[in-house]
Amino acid sequence: MRKIYYLLAISLIVLGFSSCDEEADLSDISVLSVEESNQDDLDKWIIDNYTTPYNIEVKWRWDDNEVANDFWVTPPQKKQAQEFLEAMLEIWIKPYKEETAGNPFLETFIPKIIVLVGTPQYNKDGTITLGLAEGGRKVTVFDIDKFDITDRSSVIRAFHTMHHEFAHVLHQTTFYSLDFKSITKGDYTGNWKDVNVSDANLKGYITSYSMLNENEDFVELVAAILTTVDNSNTPIEYTVPEKDANGLIIKALSAWTKKEYIKVTTITMTAWEYRLYMLGITYNATADLKYTQVAGSPEGLDKINRKLQIVTNYFKTVWGVDLFSLQKRIDSATEALIVKNK
Repeated sequence: MRKIYYLLAISLIVLGFSSCDEEADLSDISVLSVEESNQDDLDKWIIDNYTTPYNIEVKWRWDDNEVANDFWVTPPQKKQAQEFLEAMLEIWIKPYKEETAGNPFLETFIPKIIVLVGTPQYNKDGTITLGLAEGGRKVTVFDIDKFDITDRSSVIRAFHTMHHEFAHVLHQTTFYSLDFKSITKGDYTGNWKDVNVSDANLKGYITSYSMLNENEDFVELVAAILTTVDNSNTPIEYTVPEKDANGLIIKALSAWTKKEYIKVTTITMTAWEYRLYMLGITYNATADLKYTQVAGSPEGLDKINRKLQIVTNYFKTVWGVDLFSLQKRIDSATEALIVKNK
C-alpha cells in the first residue's frame, strides 16, 4: 500500500509537508456498501454529495482499522467534519470539474476513500502528520478539529494537502518531463527539515520540503500555485525595485545626496507573480537602501521559473488543465465560501 505522509515541523508555522513510502497499490476499483442503520443527517448528506455522484466513501466516525495503533489520535468533531467536507466540495471538487468540463478527469482520479481524523498524528522526530494517502485511492486528513471554514489561512492549510496528493496521483499515472529533475539535480536532501524556506528558494525550491526529491519538488510547486492566498488572481499595482536583465535590483547615485539608492517602479501583477518577483528581496523602510537582495536569488528564481514552465505545460498538455485558470477558480471559490459562512 502506497503511503504518503504530510509532516509539519512543530517549530515552524508553515504548510504541511509529505514523505513517501511504497507498498502494494490499492485496487483502482471502489465497491461501496453503504450501511443505512444509525445514519444521521451528515451521513445522508455525504451519500447525496459524495457517494452517489463520485463513488466516494467518507469515514468520519471512529474506525480502528483506518489509523495506526501506535499513535494517539481522536475522531473529528461532527461540526468540523461537515465544514471540511462542504469546503472540499466547493473549493476542490467543483473547481476541478469546471476546469475539466466535458471529460471524466476528476471522476477517474479522485480518491475513493476519505478518512477524517480530529487531531494531528504526533511523530517522534518532532513533526506532525497532517495527511496520509494510500495508493492514490485513499486519503486520510488529520487535524480536522482545527479546521475553520471562516478563516482563509485555515482553509488554505488544509487543502494544501489535497492539492499536493492529487498531483502525486497524476504524475504516477503519466510522468512529467525528465528535464524537471535536471534543474536542481544534486541539491535534493533528506535533511530538508534543517533548511529554512528562504534558503530553499535560493536553491530553486518553492518550499523546504520540495528539497526531499524531485517528485515532492514537483507536487509542492503545484500545491503552492493552487494555494496562493490574498486574491492571488486579482492583478494589482505593486511598487517594487527595478531589476536589470540579469535579475539584479538596480542601484543609482543621487545627484543631490551623492548616496546610492534603489530605483523603484510600479508593476501590475498577481500575488503569485509578486511572490516570485520578490524572491530573495527584503524591504526595510528605515535603511538607507530600502531594498536588499540576497546573493544568488536571480539564479534561484530562474530555476523555479524553469520548473514552473514544465509543471504548467504538463498539466495543460497531458490533462487539459490550465493551472492558473484552476488557481483562479479555487481562489474565487475560497473567497465565496468564507464570505458565505461568516
